[in-house]
Amino acid sequence: MIGQCKVGFGAQMARRAVLRLGAGGVLAAGLAACGGGGGGDSTAERQQALRDAFAKLRDGMVWTDVEALVGFPANDNRTDISLTWQIGSVWMNVVFVSTGGKIISAAALKETANDVGQYKSFNV
Repeated sequence: MIGQCKVGFGAQMARRAVLRLGAGGVLAAGLAACGGGGGGDSTAERQQALRDAFAKLRDGMVWTDVEALVGFPANDNRTDISLTWQIGSVWMNVVFVSTGGKIISAAALKETANDVGQYKSFNV
């Protein structure tokens, strides 16, 4: 009997350890899927990043300059001549001209679908 109790006790402890590890794994996977509960940019922060980047666009900027200015890659549409970001209701589109490199030619920023928006054109 004593031998059986020890085996039973050991098996019970092993089951508890496995359950704890399993629960911890599920919790870790859930936090990873949600971004860990912090450190990620909120929608409002990313929208503000688009507004700030639009205000700082200048003549002569190239494709990589614009992406670096925004701080994250275009997520809505990317073509050979344009980049588009949309975060919630804020939308920014930047158009480039290919003249030996992709140089900025125009940009638009809209706050909502019905917004007339702000537009800029650049010297190429």
